[in-house]
Amino acid sequence: MKKKKILLVSSLYPSRQNPSYGIFVKRCEEGLAGEGFDFIKAVLDYKSGKILSKLRAYLYFYFETVRKGLFCDYDFIYGHFVSHVCIPIFIVTLFKKSRIVINVHGGDLLPENPRAKIFYRFVWNRVLSFFLRRADLIISPSRYFRGILEKKFGVSSDKVFVSPSGGVRAGLFVADRLRGGKEKLCLNGRFVAGYLSRLSENKGWKIFLKAVELVHKSGRIKNFSALVVGGGDGEEELKKLTADYGLENILIHHKSVPPERVPEFFNAMDIFVFPTLRKAESLGLVGIEAFSCGLPVLASAMSGPTDYVIEGRNGYFFEPGNSEDLADKIIRFYELSGEDKNSFSHNAVNSSKAFEEKRVVKLLAERLAGL
Repeated sequence: MKKKKILLVSSLYPSRQNPSYGIFVKRCEEGLAGEGFDFIKAVLDYKSGKILSKLRAYLYFYFETVRKGLFCDYDFIYGHFVSHVCIPIFIVTLFKKSRIVINVHGGDLLPENPRAKIFYRFVWNRVLSFFLRRADLIISPSRYFRGILEKKFGVSSDKVFVSPSGGVRAGLFVADRLRGGKEKLCLNGRFVAGYLSRLSENKGWKIFLKAVELVHKSGRIKNFSALVVGGGDGEEELKKLTADYGLENILIHHKSVPPERVPEFFNAMDIFVFPTLRKAESLGLVGIEAFSCGLPVLASAMSGPTDYVIEGRNGYFFEPGNSEDLADKIIRFYELSGEDKNSFSHNAVNSSKAFEEKRVVKLLAERLAGL
């Protein structure tokens, strides 16, 4: 069988300067290449925060997308981030009949900036609806986001294929307490609630920190610790609030760590907390990675995590933004019997299997091969 060739178009893609920038796009490409697909790429190479540099980078990205779209030989265009790639791809379709696959992502359809929200509401949502309805296939990272595509953008359900952002690398994310995660972080004998994400407002890290303070003050968990892994704009505020809440001996903070070390930190935790405030949290793959390491997940009852957290089986939901409710759920899990905790952990690992990278890529490859 002849290999299918894909024109990959993405406004996020790793570079030497930013090796983690859009890494999930690169992983998707590598996975599909392993299933027999070839690629031509038109990706954004953007290195500077200056407006003119950004404008030049986007113009060149659009030019390359149109040029390769019109003059290269391929079976279909596979675009990531519809709000950034729809214009050049649409221009291609005006002059050349091309099959279009679009992989949508969180803020791609649900902007979080107040000005962007106004622009989307009155202008851009109509543009996106028009473009998405013309696509041959739309890949959604979750069932939650599939519902948004159908209800808000009028996309037919038979055009949407759910594929969870490349999946989880099962060989890397494993439940292995023997790795000595707690020992390395001096947390032996501690009950550890963990957070792993950027320290940005909409990720809910302040909700987590306040819940940690409430748990600590309650005195109901002996030898309690909190582990925060992540950097960002909130680092200085994290230090201040840690002192204000009296958590200097409770909280351990590590800035962003390389992907290969993430399981080490997961294996130092007893539960993982996903306190997102983002309606645009299309899946939240980090929660599934925690599952793979045997960690029950306490998640905001909203957006992507509702796809995989099952109340009372592999985790608990709490009211979004409610630190008191989160604190209660942390204590509830701590007070479970050892047998019940093991059951949660076992269910978490089982839940992660549906999201293993090889399975996810294989199913996506089969769907794309049918175009």
